[in-house]
Amino acid sequence: MQELANRSNVSKAMIGRIEKGEVSPTANLLCKLADAFGMTLSTLLARAENGQGEHHPFAQQQVWTDLETSYVRRSISPPGAKGAELTHVTLPPNTRVHFEEQSQAIYTQQIIVVTGQLTFDAGHRQYHLRTGDWFQAPDSGPRTFINNQKKPCQYMLVVT
Repeated sequence: MQELANRSNVSKAMIGRIEKGEVSPTANLLCKLADAFGMTLSTLLARAENGQGEHHPFAQQQVWTDLETSYVRRSISPPGAKGAELTHVTLPPNTRVHFEEQSQAIYTQQIIVVTGQLTFDAGHRQYHLRTGDWFQAPDSGPRTFINNQKKPCQYMLVVT
């Protein structure tokens, strides 16, 4: 556990509380743990559910909600899917979800806005996306997903 704590910059005490189900981790904290394992957040969440197979019905798609922000992720791709991971995200109105810089650039993120408006803050620059827009996120650096609107924003995240 000490090695995981060192690699993720998450305390052993917090990791223990997560393992025991005493706390619900934030999206940022889960990303730190996933990064320490060398995997994406979607893969970490999917492995926790132990799903598999070529057909992944809607009812079996794993859904996770960040209790701090009410940010919702639905893993559309089944665990272990080859090529790309597809995730549907709902970002509530007036919400910001921040992810610190990952220690490893292990994947590329593409974003397609399904409904609403999304601001992607790459730290040095903001990108304003609208329904139907496609965007490829920078490979490294902190990132913040922002919905400044009065309605939820839904977007697809494609990780390769």
